[in-house]
Amino acid sequence: MKPVNCPGHIQILQRLAPKWSDLPLKLAEFGVCHRNEPTSALHGLFRLAQFTQDDGHLFCLEGQVVPEVARFARSLLAFYAEAGFPEVKVALATRPEHRFGTDDLGDRAERRLAEAAREAGLPWAEHPGEGAFYGPKLEFTLQDRQGRGWQCGTIQLDFVLPDRFALQCKGPEGHPIRPVMLHRALLGSLERFLSILLEQHQGLFSKWGCGRAGCGASARPVICASPGFWPWAIRRRQGIPGRSSPCGENACGWPLTMRWPGCWSRAADPRWIDGCPPPKKCHSAC
Repeated sequence: MKPVNCPGHIQILQRLAPKWSDLPLKLAEFGVCHRNEPTSALHGLFRLAQFTQDDGHLFCLEGQVVPEVARFARSLLAFYAEAGFPEVKVALATRPEHRFGTDDLGDRAERRLAEAAREAGLPWAEHPGEGAFYGPKLEFTLQDRQGRGWQCGTIQLDFVLPDRFALQCKGPEGHPIRPVMLHRALLGSLERFLSILLEQHQGLFSKWGCGRAGCGASARPVICASPGFWPWAIRRRQGIPGRSSPCGENACGWPLTMRWPGCWSRAADPRWIDGCPPPKKCHSAC
């Protein structure tokens, strides 16, 4: 059980023993984290005691911080827009009262993040004292269709942990130098982001979020077939140019190999008309 993934990525860097020319070095994972949340704070998939985090860490030189942060911010906004969140609020959360590191390190970190936000063309607000104990961060807050804000993405500049873990890499003259560390996440909690997506789109995902985005042999959707479904499905599929029978499996274009009891299977049931099964109520598990 672990609350964060940062120490594991630091250990990987220590084993790699990179040179300065190998930087920036980027590590990422979908890591399972655990938090001791009060029972009253748990809320469906929005807040869990165990969740999956798209955690990433970028180790770089201090001079590489601004372009790397600006690049991340621009790509993150493009990702959110594609996911259906064109409105994103950006905030610079500065160092809290109780923190590690000197004031000089805190000033340098805050200047670097503010410079990166300006380079990326981001309008941002300052949130005093809301940064992490190891450094300030840029926070990206999405707004859903109900007007609620969800802080998902973040990138945090850390001078403290590389010093406390004695991270080193070989410099251009052979002397050891200390890299800095960027903590980043796009989704935050994977489960919470899925919940936000479901509510934002009301379950009507676009093509990139659809379980059957293409026509591959591995695509086997389970379809609840009410009596009025099949005529509508046939008209719908035949109305799409070139997609009336994309797999050559049946006239309505569905690769129907059903997995649940009570569903129709072409191999198991001979009563097919023009390649389409007769309507039948599906198993409740569908």
